[in-house]
Amino acid sequence: MEGMTNIIVKVMVEVLLIIALATREIQQGKISELISDDRRSFLIYSPSERFFKKLLGLSEIEDALRRLDKLTQEEHRMAAAQDLLATQRVDERVMSIENDVQHVDEGVKGIDQRVQGVGDSVKDVLDGINVVIDG
Repeated sequence: MEGMTNIIVKVMVEVLLIIALATREIQQGKISELISDDRRSFLIYSPSERFFKKLLGLSEIEDALRRLDKLTQEEHRMAAAQDLLATQRVDERVMSIENDVQHVDEGVKGIDQRVQGVGDSVKDVLDGINVVIDG
C-alpha cells in the first residue's frame, strides 16, 4: 500500500510539473513569437521538428509526459498486483469457509444418525408398551 501511495504522489508531482511547464510556455508565448501562423504547419510536419522544439524548450513538456506515462503504467501494474493479492486472500477465505461448512455438515450427519438411533429406541419402547398393553 505504501508503494502505491508513493507512485500516486509521483504522478501528482509530474502532473503539476507538466501544468507548470505548459503555463510557462503559454506565458512566454515562444511559438507564437518565433513562428508565424503560416509556418506552424511546416514545423509540425518537418523532420527537424524535434530540433526546433528543443531550441524552443518544448522537449521538457514531452519528457515530463513520457515520465508521467511510465509512472501511470507502473501505477497500473501495482494496482493489478494488489487486485491479484486481494483475490488470493478472498480465495483463501472461501476455502477456509468451505472447510468449516464441511465440518458442520459432518456434525449434522452425526446428529442425524443419533436422532435416528433415538427414534429407533422410542419405537422399541412403544413396541414394548404395546406388548404390555396387549398382554
